[in-house]
Amino acid sequence: MSAILGTEKLKNSNEGGKAMRKKVLVISLCVVTVISLMGMRGCSLIGVTPATLNFTVEDVQNEKSQKVLVWSKLPLWKMHFKVECEDDWVDVNPVEFDSIGPWDRESVSVKVNTSVLESTNTGILESGVKISAKFALTGQEVPTSANVAIKVNLGGTGQTGGNGGDGNGGGNTQ
Repeated sequence: MSAILGTEKLKNSNEGGKAMRKKVLVISLCVVTVISLMGMRGCSLIGVTPATLNFTVEDVQNEKSQKVLVWSKLPLWKMHFKVECEDDWVDVNPVEFDSIGPWDRESVSVKVNTSVLESTNTGILESGVKISAKFALTGQEVPTSANVAIKVNLGGTGQTGGNGGDGNGGGNTQ
C-alpha cells in the first residue's frame, strides 16, 4: 500500500513540476514579447549617462579620462554589453561587461589619445562610442543601442561646455 501511495505522490509532484514549467515558459515568452515591442518602438533598454563627453586640449595632454555609466534598464535581466569606438583616437575600458539591472551600473572609462593633438584641425573634433547589448540568457541582440558623443576642443573658436547628459540614462538611441 505504501508503495502505491509513494507512486501517487511522485506522480502528483511531477505534474506540479510540469505545470510550474509551463507557467515559467508563458511568463518568459510574454516578457520577451514586451521587450521586443519596446525595442521596435525605439525605447532603449540600455541606460547611459552622460550622453556627451567634452574634452579640452589640457584633458588630452594630461591623459585625463572621463566616466560613462552603463546599465540594463530591465531589472533582473542580465545583459552582456559591448562598447565600440568610432575612431581609433578614442580609448574605452572595459570594452565588454554584464549588468543585471538599473542598480548594477558599470563605469566605462573614456580617454582621448594624444595622437589627436597632431591634427591640423583647430576646431572641435567629434567622434562617438556605441554601446550594444545581448541578453545573456538567450544571446538575442537587444533591439536598440546607445551612443555617447565625444567632442574634443582643439582650440580655435569652437567651445564645448562641460559634461552633457541629463542623468536619466538613455543616451542617444538608434
